[in-house]
Amino acid sequence: MKTLLLISFSMLTTLSLNNQAVADPDTQPKAWSADSWHQQMRLMPKGDLYRGAQLAKQGYCFTCHGEKGYAPSRNAPSLAGQNQAYLYKTLLDFKNRLWLADHKDEGMHDLARTFDKQDLADLAAYYAAQKPWPKITPSGSPAIAHLAKRGDPQRLLTPCASCHGAQGMGGPNETPRINGQSYLYLKRQLSYFKSGKRSNDVEAGMRFAAEVLSEEEIDQLARYYANSQK
Repeated sequence: MKTLLLISFSMLTTLSLNNQAVADPDTQPKAWSADSWHQQMRLMPKGDLYRGAQLAKQGYCFTCHGEKGYAPSRNAPSLAGQNQAYLYKTLLDFKNRLWLADHKDEGMHDLARTFDKQDLADLAAYYAAQKPWPKITPSGSPAIAHLAKRGDPQRLLTPCASCHGAQGMGGPNETPRINGQSYLYLKRQLSYFKSGKRSNDVEAGMRFAAEVLSEEEIDQLARYYANSQK
């Protein structure tokens, strides 16, 4: 009986300590500050795109994102020609559980955690080197076009173009191209930023922007950059 009690107490103690570790905010992934991300970017390994191609094949990345980075499904993003720093950061965020908005992201975490930083840099180099998906001309209502290009000072909303470029082709550092990306994907990510489900943005920049957008504006902005009015 004493042996059983000792075993039970030991198990309960272990579970309690594990639960404390999960609940302890000091053990949770930290969101990026501008300084912490820029430091990480300076330390990013030089990517080997040929090795990245092999890793993409071994990791079954082609299944969702396509062999050359053109996603066969509208639920997954295309990666071909995407900003290399953004791709590296995204994979690092999945690996470190900074980007876990839904069950699809859990799958990405399970994959990314098997790679080291050199692997992530190689994968980013491979997809960044692919021929970009076709550029489109953003299209929408005058109000949405104004919001994308000029923002809304009354709501302290900066224009999308200030970071993503006039045509949504991406900006410096980790700012991704959104031009021609899947409408469903863009809408889902904007909604996640608005709700706070997605929180891997540097200095919470996307969350500050998305939280003041209406659901209709989110829908129309996603259509604007995807050039999809259906």
